[in-house]
Amino acid sequence: MASRTFAIIGTGAVGGYYGARLAQAGFDVSFLVRSDLEHVRRHGLRVLSPEGDVVLPEVQVYGDAAAMPRADVVIVAIKATANGALPAILPHLVRPGGTVVVLQNGLGAEDAIAAAAHPARVVGGLAFLCATRIAPGTIRHVADRLIDLAPWTPDGAPAPPDPPLHQLAADFEQAGIPVRLLDNLALARWRKLVWNIPFGGLCIALDADTRQIVDDPDALAMVRAVMSEVVAAAAACGQSIDPGVPDDMIDATRALPAFQPSLKVDFDAGAALELDALFGNPLRAAQRAGHPAPRIEQLHRQLQFLERSRR
Repeated sequence: MASRTFAIIGTGAVGGYYGARLAQAGFDVSFLVRSDLEHVRRHGLRVLSPEGDVVLPEVQVYGDAAAMPRADVVIVAIKATANGALPAILPHLVRPGGTVVVLQNGLGAEDAIAAAAHPARVVGGLAFLCATRIAPGTIRHVADRLIDLAPWTPDGAPAPPDPPLHQLAADFEQAGIPVRLLDNLALARWRKLVWNIPFGGLCIALDADTRQIVDDPDALAMVRAVMSEVVAAAAACGQSIDPGVPDDMIDATRALPAFQPSLKVDFDAGAALELDALFGNPLRAAQRAGHPAPRIEQLHRQLQFLERSRR
């Protein structure tokens, strides 16, 4: 039995998948659950995956953070739109000397979370996971499962992964979750935005899945144009992304089965969209650096309109 303890905030596709894999590997995992609480309490968690299903008939599930045991590692896997609840949650969950892993998309979450979790150490995490919550307590995993981890620093400067982060990576690897350890969190987040901004935004704007986007020359041209602008915005903010990354990402997307980005899944479900984390914060960072990003701004405004119109 593994000794390190984990608390998972959120049991959607990301938190449910990684938490279930950790629990299957023998780690002590507690889940903080909102809407699925009673279902998960009675029926547990299931992950349906081409790499082997995970069925956990009983899990440690809570509806109140104050009732949960403190954990060595707290994984924040809720949407960034719900981060306002974290100052009331994290002090109850993370042990002294513990770690908070921010497993979210977009820019800017770690600063506020670090303040709420102080003095815990904070690690930025990026999940490369094609998975969807298809029913209460049930996640369908389609492809990929990689996590990138990088230390968060107050000034945003790169920092090499330290021994505790290597130990955390070993825990994930023990659970069958591949990990890349990085030293530049800001670069990693901008790099992922090269995919998230165009595909997440255009799948909503065009009401399409990823296969329809990459197979249509006009849609793909829009993706390339937005990708180029994200790369340029990152460079203006001091983060240099290899110019071959957009083509690599498009090729990788073409090789996957058709799927809906999480932003499109949320839009179709009527859920709040992470527009500020994915679009607003990068836009403001680029503007502070004196770099206009008109395509990103136009897509952001279109998504804001569509979100308002959906209500």
